[in-house]
Amino acid sequence: LNNQHYYLENMAGRSDDHIAVYYGGEYGFINDGAQIVPEFSQQLHISATPLEFEPGQPIRVGMDFGGTPAAVFAQKIGRQWRVIEEYVTKPTESSSALSFGENVLKPRMQELKAKGFSFVITGDPGGKAAEQASGVDCFTVLRSIGIDANPSNTNSATIRHAIVSKLCGEMIMGRDPALVIDRRCRTLIKGYAEKYVFRTYNGGPHGLVKTTEVVKNHFSHVCEALQYAFLGAGEDLALKSASRLSPGPFGWTNYTDVA
Repeated sequence: LNNQHYYLENMAGRSDDHIAVYYGGEYGFINDGAQIVPEFSQQLHISATPLEFEPGQPIRVGMDFGGTPAAVFAQKIGRQWRVIEEYVTKPTESSSALSFGENVLKPRMQELKAKGFSFVITGDPGGKAAEQASGVDCFTVLRSIGIDANPSNTNSATIRHAIVSKLCGEMIMGRDPALVIDRRCRTLIKGYAEKYVFRTYNGGPHGLVKTTEVVKNHFSHVCEALQYAFLGAGEDLALKSASRLSPGPFGWTNYTDVA
């Protein structure tokens, strides 16, 4: 009985994910930092069964660049986003856009094209700057090997984060989540659950203070790659429309930084 009271008291106010892992013995990740998308739930947004690409629908590819490129392959089926595959650079390695595109993305895209799939590829607009190694921007490099990628129309972190928060908070017909991720996308899942966070600092008497600076790490790249896929599909326009109906719905109120 005493143990029962102990668990009940300690579960109070905890998230569903925290309870499932610490008190239910389930596998998962726990975030103890300043999570960027607190609406993300491992219980809700990880698909219970493997996801497959649906014929007749384009595959939306989101890309993040820098020295450690990452990409996600997703589809929007009806109102539901399905994130099916992730491609990440190993934490101990670096890669150019050319190498990542030639050795990682192109072979997989060729396989899927042979099955009749088409692609819409959207990347971090920061990739328009010339790479140090090649002296050429990432989008030009990718087009040179047959990968027709384009920059997103905005790089506002506010907008990108709000899109993910909005999708994680939506249910379709009150039953199905608007975003599901294949459990094989382990880096993406661990990122949104635990490692994709805002930088914090010790504010003394004010405790832990959250900043608006994103901690750049192995997990942030793939998390942001997904956001570019959303932008390429116009989710920023859907967000803007929703904000007009209900001002400031997702923890932000200013939409003036949309390109």
